[in-house]
Amino acid sequence: MNKTLAVFAIGFALAAVVQYFAARALESSLAAEEAAHAVTRQERDDWKARAEAAATRAEALADNARRCLEREAQTQADAAERAAIMDAAKPRTRTAEEKNKVVDDETRRRAALRLNRPL
Repeated sequence: MNKTLAVFAIGFALAAVVQYFAARALESSLAAEEAAHAVTRQERDDWKARAEAAATRAEALADNARRCLEREAQTQADAAERAAIMDAAKPRTRTAEEKNKVVDDETRRRAALRLNRPL
């Protein structure tokens, strides 16, 4: 029976040694996985920061585009208003009273040229 017990003890010791080396290999593998996860987390954080920066730039560009469109709409409205004023203007001969109380022809001509310039 002593022999059986010795074989059993040796078998148990060998199994323990195998389990020890398996645990060491598993710990090593786990450490490598944890390092890989740390790298992945850092990459995730980097991409998140890049995405937030890109979103901020896109929002600024969209705001700039909205302001440009508003200015364009205002310019078109101003041009339409100017065109309506110019279309409604009708030349006529000035009365004698207007000739004495209204600005001179040269000033009127310069003002009309200024108003008629393209936008």
